Amino acid sequence: KQQLIQQQQEHQNNEKDKSNQNDTNSKHELVIQDLQQSLQHRTTECKSLQRQVSTIRDKLISRDKEIGEYQGKYNQIKHEFRLYQEQMDTWLRERVGIQMDDRKNNIH
Repeated sequence: KQQLIQQQQEHQNNEKDKSNQNDTNSKHELVIQDLQQSLQHRTTECKSLQRQVSTIRDKLISRDKEIGEYQGKYNQIKHEFRLYQEQMDTWLRERVGIQMDDRKNNIH
C-alpha cells in the first residue's frame, strides 16, 4: 500500500514537473514571439531610416553640384569684373593723361 502511495506521489510530482516545464516553455515562447515582433518592428524602422538617409544624401549631393555650378559662375563673373575694372582703370588713366596734356598745352 505504501509503495502504491509512493508511486502515485511520484506520478503526481512528475505531472507537476511536466506542467511547470510546459508553463516555462509557454512563457519562453511568448518571450520569443515578443522579441521577434520587436525585431521585425526595429528592422522596419531601420529600413525606413536608411531610405530617409539615402534621400537626404541624394539631396545633399545635388545641392553640392548646384553650389559647385554657382561657385563656377561666381568665379567667372568675378574674373570678368576684374577685367572690366582693369579696362576702366586703363581708360581713366588715358583720359586723365589726355586732360593733363591738354592743361600743359593750354598753359604754354
